[in-house]
Amino acid sequence: MDRNIYLDGAGASLPSEWLIQQVRGVNFREMANPHSRSVRAIYTEARVDQVRNRILHHFNVTSNQYSVVFTSGATASMKLIGECFDFKGNNERTFVNCIDHNKSCFAYLADSHTSLVGMRELVGADQICCLGMNELIKVINNCNEGGVNNLAMITGMSNYCGRKYDLSKLPPTKKSWFYGIDAAALVASSKLNLSNEVADFVVGSFYKLFGYPTGLGFLLIKKSSQFVLNKKKFYGGGTIELMNPYGPSRMKVKQNFVESLEDGTINYQAILCLEKGFDEFTKIESFDSIQKRVWEITVTAKEMLTSLTYKSGQKLVKMYGWNEGYNINSQGPIINFNLLRENGEYVGYNEVRKMAELFEIDLRVGCFCNLGACMINLPLSVQEVEEVWGVGGKKCGDEVDLYEGRPLGSVRVSFGKWNCLGDIERLERMLRCCFVNSNEQIRRKFNLFPSSMIIRLVKLFVYPVKSGGAISVDEWKVVDEGMFRDREIMIIDGRDVSISQKNHPAICLIKPSFDNFGNILINDAYQSLPTIKIDANLGGETKELKVCAKNKSGIILGFNDWLSMLHPSFGTDSKFIKTNETNNSGFQSQAPFLVINIASVVIIAEHLNMDVSNILARFRSNIVLDFGKPFIEGSISQLHFSEDVVFEKIDDCLRCQMICVDQESGEKNHDIMVALRDIKCGGPLVFGIYMKPKHSINNKNAYLFKGQNVIAVFNEMILN
Repeated sequence: MDRNIYLDGAGASLPSEWLIQQVRGVNFREMANPHSRSVRAIYTEARVDQVRNRILHHFNVTSNQYSVVFTSGATASMKLIGECFDFKGNNERTFVNCIDHNKSCFAYLADSHTSLVGMRELVGADQICCLGMNELIKVINNCNEGGVNNLAMITGMSNYCGRKYDLSKLPPTKKSWFYGIDAAALVASSKLNLSNEVADFVVGSFYKLFGYPTGLGFLLIKKSSQFVLNKKKFYGGGTIELMNPYGPSRMKVKQNFVESLEDGTINYQAILCLEKGFDEFTKIESFDSIQKRVWEITVTAKEMLTSLTYKSGQKLVKMYGWNEGYNINSQGPIINFNLLRENGEYVGYNEVRKMAELFEIDLRVGCFCNLGACMINLPLSVQEVEEVWGVGGKKCGDEVDLYEGRPLGSVRVSFGKWNCLGDIERLERMLRCCFVNSNEQIRRKFNLFPSSMIIRLVKLFVYPVKSGGAISVDEWKVVDEGMFRDREIMIIDGRDVSISQKNHPAICLIKPSFDNFGNILINDAYQSLPTIKIDANLGGETKELKVCAKNKSGIILGFNDWLSMLHPSFGTDSKFIKTNETNNSGFQSQAPFLVINIASVVIIAEHLNMDVSNILARFRSNIVLDFGKPFIEGSISQLHFSEDVVFEKIDDCLRCQMICVDQESGEKNHDIMVALRDIKCGGPLVFGIYMKPKHSINNKNAYLFKGQNVIAVFNEMILN
């Protein structure tokens, strides 16, 4: 795959390459702390004020209507509102279901981010209430003008499912109510128009809007509502005219309201980088265009997900939050769902995450810091939440994802300007390979073997050039002789003897690939030599060879000069040769397939404090399975991939010094061999198993694919 697919736009937007390059060109040396009052500082302050105006323009208002306060993020903005809001009550802080209109109230939606719900721990309201949007509107309409102030914090768009709350339904004549809008998720992909001035406060983070910078947010305050934020207690540098250290009562707060709220030096360097973010909307692609394009991608993904069904007719996807008649005004680019097995059972969201990782897809699972939405949609009762999270000890990010067969969270995919339709295609391929087409008969057949376990296929590799670089594939055809077109090409020296990494580590610098017509393209790791193209149907002079005591026939390709330029160890006589076999047989050494266990690879990587992918590449396997436990793979007798594809063990793979070769650089590190010896406690240095098809599969059109279920049958009971 050429790139990871990023489907977590609701978590953070990705900055465009254009923006990254523009930010790199920003001259930070011409800036200075605005509090310093030097010429450079005054210039910096003037530019900061212009950025404030660009922010207001983005929300279709002016500095006559709203002020912009810079914070460290949306969470900090909400905290500032909670600390400063004057409820004019008695600070009773009682959680209620029925509101007394004679007492002050802090209200929020059940569908709220944790940061918003967290405000209830510091507000000075008499009553705290969690309710739905329609309930909130009824409460406000029934409220009488009184001597208290009330604050309703409203989610602009659910970070859980993308539902957009219709802010136009909020009563314009609010009496004693003030509205705060959590726009953190909304502004990432939707234009928020504040021209009707219904919102008193709006919070958000700029990394959600531009993908950069983190640690910078905004609090928009309607000027006519500034007076109610008068309970601020802490005043940092830049917020006061005078603070006498010798007298507790001698403090004079700045009359400039915005400056009185911005504690300490604002993040002026990051703020001035926002200029580039807004420039992108004017010079590269308008925000309206981005919003429309992302919406079309989201709808395509939604239609794809809802169309996925098993052969039995059972739907794969159970979706949350999307209402009938949805449109760009009522729904954002977020899709929340769980998967169902063919028998209707839920798939744990961690299983989905792990399968997505196999296909290099970044998505998010869990409750997304929005437990209220989880409870509404899954659903979960208050008692169940207390049992699982409170008494049961479930933690955020752990592996517990099902409770008595019911989901404790879900899967979320969310989109942004960086996504394309190809991303949706890969998501669909992952879901089809790992779930829709995952052979349910395998699960039923599992019960036939007392000493067996269901495992996952996590990696597939094919090596077009013997001892050359690997190609990682999502799915691949398998034949009796091995992976289709595996080891199709080999290098021989001037004596017609096969060359391998044992004596020529530089072979790993050969990086093959296939073009769309099945031709093999050969490049070097440094991209310094011309590409060699080997026609799939190439004929030519043949030569008889012996490969691992087997007679083979090959077509001489040559390219001696290319090899000598790649590395001097090849000399001038080494050449490529292509198999001339008509039975799909390549230049494999010991067996058709080499299978290893990723759990065993991890143990060695941890032992050496090395990267898992580096160690994995050294073992040069065809099939990588996840047994969950290390070093139990040696005891298997069979692997059942499907009804037609069953492998049986030939032997253990006895390792040689080739595992010492770094597959990227060609350098040797003998610590690998020593580590394997130590872990094996001096026993045979075996790692992985050689396998072959139990029955012929040449006429079965058989494929293996990443994520599929596999039954491992063991010689003995070792699973407990």
